[in-house]
Amino acid sequence: MNKNFVLLNIIIYIMLLLTGCSKSLSFELIELKDNIMKVEILYYNDPIDNDILVSIEESDDLDEFLKEFSKLQLTITFGAPGNLEGYCIKLLYKDSSYYLITKTHMEYYNKDGRLKKDYRIDSDYEKFDELINNLL
Repeated sequence: MNKNFVLLNIIIYIMLLLTGCSKSLSFELIELKDNIMKVEILYYNDPIDNDILVSIEESDDLDEFLKEFSKLQLTITFGAPGNLEGYCIKLLYKDSSYYLITKTHMEYYNKDGRLKKDYRIDSDYEKFDELINNLL
């Protein structure tokens, strides 16, 4: 019985080691420049109430923002996704799909406006705030 318990624990440990509990996520600058048509900075008071604070569509401003945004390190973490709260970056793609990204939560909507991905994330809070504050 003791051997089975040890063997089971080793198998569980190996499975956890191989699957991990987090995954790094990055947005590549070249892909962003080719596919993003607009960026909006929103503020969410609750999941359905938001205000557009800044809209970036001009080429030079958009390129500068995307350059800084692509440096932001995001990690998809284990756990139930949260809600959209506080400042949010909305990346609008040319095909009408979009991402909504806060410091701790990210959602992806397809071109029909349907939620397709919902993640709990971790980010560099200081860099996220700096990115937002530079626009406000």
